[in-house]
Amino acid sequence: MISKLAQYARLLKRYMLTVVHLRPEQVVHRLLPVRMSAPSKRDVTHQIRTPLPGFKEPIARKTIEGMPPKFTFAGRSHHIPESWKIDVEERLWQYNLHYFDGVLEYSSTEGATAAEKLMMNWIEANSDFQAVGWEPYPISMRICNWSKWVLITGTAPAKILNSIAEQARFLEARIEWHVMGNHLIANAKALLFASTLYSGNESNRWYKTGIALLRKQLKVQILADGGHFELSPMYHSLVLEDILDVVNLLQSQLPNEDIEDLKETAKKNVLLAGHDVPSGWQYFVFQ
Repeated sequence: MISKLAQYARLLKRYMLTVVHLRPEQVVHRLLPVRMSAPSKRDVTHQIRTPLPGFKEPIARKTIEGMPPKFTFAGRSHHIPESWKIDVEERLWQYNLHYFDGVLEYSSTEGATAAEKLMMNWIEANSDFQAVGWEPYPISMRICNWSKWVLITGTAPAKILNSIAEQARFLEARIEWHVMGNHLIANAKALLFASTLYSGNESNRWYKTGIALLRKQLKVQILADGGHFELSPMYHSLVLEDILDVVNLLQSQLPNEDIEDLKETAKKNVLLAGHDVPSGWQYFVFQ
């Protein structure tokens, strides 16, 4: 009995030491139940928006290569199984597998078919909304990478476009207030990318939600000198990349008043990192 009480006391102490470092809204959202119902599967192909020219192709990360495709992260490689489940790896490795960072390697005409097959395979293997790939952060990363691929290639099968919309609906109901930090910026960025692929009330709502969340979080997370409030070079770099991606996205769309503040934030971020603003970026981002 005494050992049981001591065990509970240690557990309670651990929780208390954790909670004191959380913001009130994080505690509240960790206690709230999460809706795990599947998103609507309604067809959105008739609402696809014609992409405007001007989206600059991002630098691709070579994480996926070969046929059959092999994924590499943290120096460890595995061929991607039909199930998309590699249980021998830890959660972070599995997260990165579902990000699809490597899909931009297939943006050329020659690689488009391989990319489509890989995305179609993911859709078929992950229809249960339960696997690690359906957690909000992997969804955010994947929406952005698939959307970039669509913007670069200028086309995509209806099944992929419908899946991006389905993932955006799922994410919209699961914004990561319980985690906060750069996860919220990634959530906002994903909704913005998804919003540019479609027209209609739903995509307009994704845009409004995404831009409002991004603006709010940049005010909270970016310090006066341009640094990220985590005071970590890694998080600073991640958030800088997110901001530059959104600037690139918005510059490729119709004239947009939301872009100017983002340009200034990005410029402060770059300068704080100890770099002069590259001449190419003057055109790409800051002009």
